[in-house]
Amino acid sequence: MKMLSVSSGYESEIQNAGYAILPGRLFQIPSHLARNWKTFVKSWELLPQDDSISGAYCYRFRRYSRLVCYPHENKIERLPHASFFQSASNNHLYGGIKREFAPVLPREIKNAVLRHLIGIDFCHFGVSPKYLNPRWFVGVHQIRIVGRRGHPGMPTPEGMHRDGSHFIGMHLVGRRNVRGGYTRISDQDGNGLAITCLTYPLDSIVVDDTRVRHAVTPIQPLDPNEPAVRDMLILTYDTVVDKDARKMGHYRNRRHRLVSSASVSKQKKK
Repeated sequence: MKMLSVSSGYESEIQNAGYAILPGRLFQIPSHLARNWKTFVKSWELLPQDDSISGAYCYRFRRYSRLVCYPHENKIERLPHASFFQSASNNHLYGGIKREFAPVLPREIKNAVLRHLIGIDFCHFGVSPKYLNPRWFVGVHQIRIVGRRGHPGMPTPEGMHRDGSHFIGMHLVGRRNVRGGYTRISDQDGNGLAITCLTYPLDSIVVDDTRVRHAVTPIQPLDPNEPAVRDMLILTYDTVVDKDARKMGHYRNRRHRLVSSASVSKQKKK
């Protein structure tokens, strides 16, 4: 799939509410990528332990890599591996700490499914075309949360938080034997906006991370003799403009400039 090839119809939801809850069918994998999808899903079995999790029981496994994406050129390049950092204002538990994660395996970065999902994410954002010409930085997070009897898995031990990006695509890759795992979305003042459970492959939530916060409830096994497993692909998106605006202290004031003029026109017609 070429990036920016379709209009999703959800752009106005993200513009108005700051988030959209999307059924997996919108991200349907084409038949010619069925084998790629199976390979992609299996890669979650190879995630190493997240060493930032303290305590005797580790419930999180993950990989992380950075890409630079040129949407209009349908082009993605891998950036050198680096530590992952969030500010303390966005994440009170891990903020201000450089965390080291194993990189996403090269074959998964090259997997056509990843390009497919990134392309569909861009179609949801409703971003002004002039901001799609420059580079976009994409963070790729493969995350597995495991819960066992007496040891719940914590998708977001930090609670309600922001990732510190402009947009986020949260995509369910797999879920088995799970009770819980509800995603909660609030505004910046903590007022609840939505709660939902991603249940089927590629059920997704796309958010404007500058406007809303999110958290996920713990998971526990339905069958206590088997682990509960929740696999997620988290994709974070930032433009060069975003990065420069943050440094200048005008990020919030400039956020509206990223909204598509087409989306605004669509709202006026309603």
